[in-house]
Amino acid sequence: MLALIYFWCAVSVGDFFCQRFYRFVSVAHRCAAALLVGLLISSWFTYLAGLAFAWTARPLLWANLLFTLAVLALLSWPKWKRKFRSTERNTELRYRSDLYLPRPPGSGIADWLLITGYVLLVSWMMFASFSSSGSKLQIANAQYSDFGPNTAIMQSFAVGHNFPTEYPHFSGDRIRYHFLFYFQAGNLEFLGLNPAWSLNLLSIVTVVAMLIVVMTLGEVLFNSRAVGRLGSLLFFFFGSLSYVPFLHKQLSIRAAIEAVKRHGEFLPSIFPYRGEQWGTWSQVTYLNQRHFASAIGILMLVLVFLVIPYRAWAARRSKPLPSTDTVQSEPDALIEAPPPAVSDDMTRPDTLSESQTEPASLSAATKVKPQTVGTAESFRATVPGFIFSGVLLGLIPMWNSAVLIAAAAVLGLLFSLCFP
Repeated sequence: MLALIYFWCAVSVGDFFCQRFYRFVSVAHRCAAALLVGLLISSWFTYLAGLAFAWTARPLLWANLLFTLAVLALLSWPKWKRKFRSTERNTELRYRSDLYLPRPPGSGIADWLLITGYVLLVSWMMFASFSSSGSKLQIANAQYSDFGPNTAIMQSFAVGHNFPTEYPHFSGDRIRYHFLFYFQAGNLEFLGLNPAWSLNLLSIVTVVAMLIVVMTLGEVLFNSRAVGRLGSLLFFFFGSLSYVPFLHKQLSIRAAIEAVKRHGEFLPSIFPYRGEQWGTWSQVTYLNQRHFASAIGILMLVLVFLVIPYRAWAARRSKPLPSTDTVQSEPDALIEAPPPAVSDDMTRPDTLSESQTEPASLSAATKVKPQTVGTAESFRATVPGFIFSGVLLGLIPMWNSAVLIAAAAVLGLLFSLCFP
């Protein structure tokens, strides 16, 4: 029960931050962002709190208590802030009305049915490769080599005292690689879940969240829900085309199904290297390295955020500027027209019309200036989101350092190609 409460708190923290810096395409996109961001932030906070209480007998106990207090303070602060502001100004704080973007036409029910199918399929994948029976852990043959050190890290936090953190398999050596995912799994085990459920719960929700963000990225890029669904569905296909000749050799569909059931090894890939039958290009990577999907999901989340303001900027840039003749023909009409009435809630100067604030003799270049200022203001409004995205990527190294290197390459290329 305590583990589920902690998990809910982590997701709430993620949603708290994401609402302030991101805009969402759908409710599923918002849930996926809250899961990925919340787990990343809560893991860092809990680990650093445990490290601060390393001198105690049970650091995780104090770390989780401190995390709970911090979450309660964080989630209750907007209510107190709204109350203070309403008392001082006798007004209510307005909520964001632009939290969700308009979506292309399509069925929302189809999206949720596909996501439900992903949950069932990913749950089967995770529990089929790692489960427990009584007091024994059952690990699939393709995972035991990776799960040896990974479960050792998890258990060192759940039932041990691994502060300052060291590799359980290498005595006295400080940890320098990604371990926070397995720390979080050990923390959930410390809070009441068994080892299989703690690791599989994190694995299932992060893989499904990654698939949702892939759907969102495809939808945003191509303005089509079908493209997003297809992109996420291709995740379950082999990374190479070696399955094409394998299936082509079968005489019928029934024979192909039987061949798949009987096949106990990975298909040889088209790449000539000694590990071609290790399953490197298959989904076994996400079963061995359970932290991989969540780090990729964070990178995809940042890419979705980058696409949204770039599309808005491109749309503003494509709008034709007013010509000089049009601007010169307007002043007479503006002078003769009566000034519009100003309501009580229009308190900012930028809500007044140009006839009240500018003389009729302004040039065309001056008339275009408000559009330039608006573009600059729109860019400044996205700066906190850029900073927040950078912070998320900066927190990845101890979650999965390889994705950080990939993010640097991808974002560097996008910057060189898309910077005006």
